[in-house]
Amino acid sequence: MTTAPTLRATLYEETLPGGGHTSFVLKRGQLLRITDLEGGVNVSLLLFNALEKSERLNLPDTLKGQHTAKLTTGHCLYSDMGKVLAAVTADTCGWHDSFGGVLNAEETLEKYG
Repeated sequence: MTTAPTLRATLYEETLPGGGHTSFVLKRGQLLRITDLEGGVNVSLLLFNALEKSERLNLPDTLKGQHTAKLTTGHCLYSDMGKVLAAVTADTCGWHDSFGGVLNAEETLEKYG
């Protein structure tokens, strides 16, 4: 038996310009949706444990611990203390390049072939 996913009300919505930034506390059970409205955008994400500010996202450990280079649905984002800070619960892109940084398709081809 399959159950329909629970729809959650949007609590807050913000559109950021290129180079823009925002900061907030995301609580356990809340969802963060990042949407590229025009295509070709990269997001730089920095996560901290709100209760222990010295604990932060560690992307190398996130990738090594899950034996992957591409993050997508089902993967978690781990801290430098080995704790899960967030999980990818949905993905309409298919995967996310964790090595390329802020590059577009042409720059990626030029840099990595």
